[in-house]
Amino acid sequence: MDEYYGAWLNDLDIVATDKAKLDDAGDLKISFRVGDKERATYTAKIRVGEGVDLAGGPEQQFKAAVGGSVKADLTVANIGQTTARGVVALFDNDYPIRAKDKFSNCLYAEDFVIACQFDEEIPAGEGRTTTLNYRIAEDAYAPSNAYGNTRFMTPSDFEELFAVREASGAKAARRGAGAKLTLAKAAAKTARAAQTDTDPDNDFSPLLIEITGKNGADLEAIGDKLDGAAGKVVTATVGFRNNGPATLENFRTDSDVTYVNVTVPEGTTAVEVPGDCAPREGDRTNYSEAGTPGARDYRCYPGPFAPAGEALTVEFRLRIDKVIDNATGAVKVNAPCECEGGFYDDLKPANDAAKILVNASGGEGGGNGDGDGGTLPITGESTGLIAGIGGLLLVAGVGGYVIAKRRRTRFVA
Repeated sequence: MDEYYGAWLNDLDIVATDKAKLDDAGDLKISFRVGDKERATYTAKIRVGEGVDLAGGPEQQFKAAVGGSVKADLTVANIGQTTARGVVALFDNDYPIRAKDKFSNCLYAEDFVIACQFDEEIPAGEGRTTTLNYRIAEDAYAPSNAYGNTRFMTPSDFEELFAVREASGAKAARRGAGAKLTLAKAAAKTARAAQTDTDPDNDFSPLLIEITGKNGADLEAIGDKLDGAAGKVVTATVGFRNNGPATLENFRTDSDVTYVNVTVPEGTTAVEVPGDCAPREGDRTNYSEAGTPGARDYRCYPGPFAPAGEALTVEFRLRIDKVIDNATGAVKVNAPCECEGGFYDDLKPANDAAKILVNASGGEGGGNGDGDGGTLPITGESTGLIAGIGGLLLVAGVGGYVIAKRRRTRFVA
């Protein structure tokens, strides 16, 4: 049994009967009950396949600078007793690792490679290899380590798994317009029965790229300036902007790239609070209380991704209880936190704090907040990253998808 967020889940083994034939298929309905009440149901497609055993190649390690290139081997072996009729390489690469080539038998989300499909047969006891060219993104953080994993699977297993990605609403993957990537000379085409990998644990080929040099990030706090009479409810748009040059991302650990402390201005009460901001006392917060109004201090959790050149903001609805000239609150990015993630090597710490001013006089401003609630849209490489996450989720399977999506951030980019 596995422990998952405090709940115990039983492993379920599914085996074919002696009467089953290749390509037999059906539906398996799984229900979860609490007492006598059905709480959730899921229907899985089950298909009987021929067993093969694919194995990935050894770990590869490289060094490269921001904007540099890496040539990595793509190696797979058939260590089973049955010829593998085709193979799919599924990629789980960190944000900085980008594809330089766009092969016609590979799927991409912008310049993130998701999968490559090969028609070549691999007889039992034989291996195949080719080379992939990667580049390191110009906005990669350095120095740092970027990790990748290639998982090899049968076309039938990939077909089933890719359906999960499609159902998740991820951006559609597109085939490249270049030449076809090959492992070896293609074998004669034969009719394909469904095949499945009998030992998924050895399917992976790890990749480690040490990104050298220096390429940091400046996170700048965004405050706001508001006006209103007693009893009025106003909206404070606060957060931070990543001035770059590097993008910050913690998708592999699903930890927050930074933490943002927000102090409500005196004379006001927070009546509506973002769902990713929790009441704070000193360094102590309880995320289960996120979104609770009425506190003086909050800690906000912006999630695992802060693109260079873009802002991440949330909205606090504040009721003005008493009109006070220059009533002041605060926004602090890169706030210290005894927890996973966070960012503590900012290029310009001087702009890590901004004010929230209510009924300001004398021309005082609220840090970098414009008071208009404006945010920057996700464009360009940011869109590609969000779409490219589909590859990572597929490698982890449905469980990985749940982990990656367990907290839907309300920060707006």
